[in-house]
Amino acid sequence: MRPTLYEFAGGEQAFEPFAAALHARCLADPELNHPFSHADQNPEHVPRLAAYLAEAMGGPPAYSAECADQTHVVWLHSGNGDMSDLGRRFANCFMLAADDAGWPRDPEFRAAIRGYIEWAVDEVALSHPDDTDIPPGLPLPRWSWDGLQRLSGYGFLPTPATASALAGPACPLGSHSDSGATPGPISSRPVKNRRISSWLRGRMDSAPDSL
Repeated sequence: MRPTLYEFAGGEQAFEPFAAALHARCLADPELNHPFSHADQNPEHVPRLAAYLAEAMGGPPAYSAECADQTHVVWLHSGNGDMSDLGRRFANCFMLAADDAGWPRDPEFRAAIRGYIEWAVDEVALSHPDDTDIPPGLPLPRWSWDGLQRLSGYGFLPTPATASALAGPACPLGSHSDSGATPGPISSRPVKNRRISSWLRGRMDSAPDSL
C-alpha cells in the first residue's frame, strides 16, 4: 500500500521541524514577518501548526480531535481583504521549509505538497476576504497524492481558481473557546493584526488561541 504524504514525509517526527522551519522562513520574509512576530503570538504556534499539517497530509486526527475544526481555521483568516500576495509568499516559504527540514525531494511528493499548499492558501486565506460567514462544522480536509480527499459532510467546495486542479474539546496545546462555537466577526480588529498568513496567527480577541 502506498504511504500517505504524512508517512512519506517522515511521520510524526518530521512535522515539528518542518513547522519550525516554516515559521522561521515567514519571520525572514519582509511581508509575512509581522503576523508571525507580534508579541502576543500563541507560544504553542509551532506544535499546533505541526499537528494541523500532519493531519491534513494523512496523519492522526490530533488537531481536529483536540483543538478545533476547519471552520475555526478559515474564520481566523476571513474578513482580511486581499491577501493574495501574502498567500503567494507563504506558499513559497512552505516549499523552502521542506528543504530546510530535510523532507524528501522526490518530484511527485514535492508536486503533491505544492498542490496542497496552493489549494490551502486559496481555500483558507483567500476564500472570505470581505466576510466572516463560514459554514459551521467543517472537518479538516485531507490531502493525498491525488489531491483533496472528499470527506463526508465537507461542504467547503473548491473555488473556481482551484476547481480545475482537483479530482475529488479542551485542547492540550491551548484551549479553543469556552463554548466551542466559532467566535464572532473580526472586522473591528486593527488592520495590522488582521494581515495574517495562510495558516496560523497567534491570537484571537474573543477566544484565547489561534489555529
